[in-house]
Amino acid sequence: MKRTILLWGAAFVMALMAVACGGTQQENSVQDSLVNQSDDVTIYYDGNGCTLIAIRDKATEQPAELFKGSYNDSLLSALLPSGGARSAINVFEAKFAEGPTVLFDAGIGAEAGGRLMENLGAPEEIDAICLTHLHPDHIGWLLADGKAAFPSATIYLSETENASTSQWEATSPLFARWQQVKEAYAGKIVTFADNAALFDGRVQTLPAPGHTPGHTLFQIGNCLIAGDILHSQDLQLDNPDFCARYDQDPTTAVATRKQILEYVRNNHLQLCGAHCYVPFIKLN
Repeated sequence: MKRTILLWGAAFVMALMAVACGGTQQENSVQDSLVNQSDDVTIYYDGNGCTLIAIRDKATEQPAELFKGSYNDSLLSALLPSGGARSAINVFEAKFAEGPTVLFDAGIGAEAGGRLMENLGAPEEIDAICLTHLHPDHIGWLLADGKAAFPSATIYLSETENASTSQWEATSPLFARWQQVKEAYAGKIVTFADNAALFDGRVQTLPAPGHTPGHTLFQIGNCLIAGDILHSQDLQLDNPDFCARYDQDPTTAVATRKQILEYVRNNHLQLCGAHCYVPFIKLN
């Protein structure tokens, strides 16, 4: 299957159609463009007043073991003969010509070897942080020495994902970390319903359950911030039935992944994955 690197746009059939037929998507009156500044920073100009910057927090590899037992282990061994798949941890920064500067997810953090802050610039200039979900590799940089690492930012999170934290074990490290985040950003955490429009319609939220209950994608014009729809682009783009063990509801995760990939292909959109080593992918 042919793939080209560029950039794009949006989870469930009615929501997807609404976005495709209206929503925040616009016709490009100015040519879009993609610029690779380095291995860790890629800039996309969407032609409609938004600059989207992909920042690689960490280069990683997903072991084949992560996908075993989910679909077809013989095929898995054939597709990943080395026993692993190239991956990454990406954070996306959107700069609107007339509007806020928004970060999408917050990487894995310094303790785990993340490098986000080296390429981000000034964290105090971030106005908002939209979280796809609450796994550690997406909230890692929210704190610095127990305080808010982004002092000017408001955190945006889906109502469903926020509610799901009530099921967490109080003894788990993630529970403790999220409690610290809530204290550090007290009064600055906003929850949103499914298919909400944020920032005067510049960003559309799209529910994508399965990975976590409130896993959410974000559409910016013709770009889709796709969170953990994919853990391995080389494996799951062509074989979406493979599921990583991180997916809490594998059956729902597979169905969601197929719906989103079909929508992206049918509408010639581009995908921005949190774990894609190519941060901007157009599927043909």
